[in-house]
Amino acid sequence: MKFVFEFLFICLCLFACDPTGEASFDTLRIDDGPTQETEEIIVQPIEGETLNELSNESLEVIFIEREAIEKGLSVGKTKFVQEMNLQLRAFNISESYKQSTVPPAKKKDCEFVWKEDSVSDYDCQYLADQALISVFAKLQNTLDENPLDEEKFQNNRDDNEFWFENGTVNGFFNEAAAAVYSLDDIANCGQNTTVQADAYAAGVEEGRILMIDEINVILLGAGLGEYPDSVQQIDVCSANLAILEPSKSKASEKSATLPFCEGYEPTELSELEKFQNARKQFETGVSAGIETEFNLAAEKLFRIIPCNVSDPFAFSEEPLRLLPISRRVKFELNSDGLPEFVQWVCEQPFLVVELNGIAGVQDGKELLVDDDFMNHTEIFFWEDGNCDGVSQINEISRQFFFDFSKVQSVNLKNWKAARL
Repeated sequence: MKFVFEFLFICLCLFACDPTGEASFDTLRIDDGPTQETEEIIVQPIEGETLNELSNESLEVIFIEREAIEKGLSVGKTKFVQEMNLQLRAFNISESYKQSTVPPAKKKDCEFVWKEDSVSDYDCQYLADQALISVFAKLQNTLDENPLDEEKFQNNRDDNEFWFENGTVNGFFNEAAAAVYSLDDIANCGQNTTVQADAYAAGVEEGRILMIDEINVILLGAGLGEYPDSVQQIDVCSANLAILEPSKSKASEKSATLPFCEGYEPTELSELEKFQNARKQFETGVSAGIETEFNLAAEKLFRIIPCNVSDPFAFSEEPLRLLPISRRVKFELNSDGLPEFVQWVCEQPFLVVELNGIAGVQDGKELLVDDDFMNHTEIFFWEDGNCDGVSQINEISRQFFFDFSKVQSVNLKNWKAARL
């Protein structure tokens, strides 16, 4: 599930001109930029093992694991609500936060680039972030207080506990995303904000929009409806992987070309500095927004793919020893320029290659799965001895023999991705 935690939109604005032809700040309008050709949607069915192909025994295991995820989602959201209210009390806010939902993504205009910063002790994003930090600090206590005691969870208990943890963490993240939008009604935290905070919020919306658009390229192309409101049930168990990861990668790629406040020209040095800082926050917000919508979509797809428990990834032939979620590491698994928190495999070797002449493992492109190894003549082992997600020269072995003729594929069954 990535996590991660992980919460963005493009602001285009032009000065309107009065009848004299001079720029006026009284009227603002959104400029959608140059007209772009509509991306052609190619019908591409999503393939993989389907609900009808699973045995009754497999379905029984899957349904119990899904119950563990559902319980985790409920626990995570409930715990976040509790911590959010503790944060509100700390700021002498008497109103209570209640579980809410994230509204549709919406572009914002760019008026914040010339507004004066307001003085405030907090904004909505800050309050939600503080509660999120708090729930993660108490993650193990939350899991201990909500054990999977029911008899049905005892078979395959390790797997059930794994998915329960992931559900809990996803619940944290998604309720935190919802809180940012709902808190203004409770705490008026959206009123007195800074230029940088507004720019970050604008970026979040644009990032969400990018992710939504890319998800729909896949869903509409497969004839599965439109995310988030009209997606049909999907019976391909691994469809979440075919939808989420490619969408995130494409959205991240497109985020690099997003314009920021087109038409605005700073005229003074102080304005230029403020504008540049706002642009940096906007870009950070875009990345956060992509991650936020990824997590929201993971939960949505979990509910409409009845046989989905997030099919696991793996790079080892032996059963993998996963670190606890609380010891996740940052690693650029998707090779999209965005390092993310993943549940890590420690002290067991990965099959890796070194691309572009750079020593060490840079990102997920250099971790080999399935038949990837057939395309490389030099393959190494990386055993992350200190469990930090960063390859060290002394952790990579270059002295071993690999008999390709006897290998059909690398077992993908035992390494579960930290995503719903």
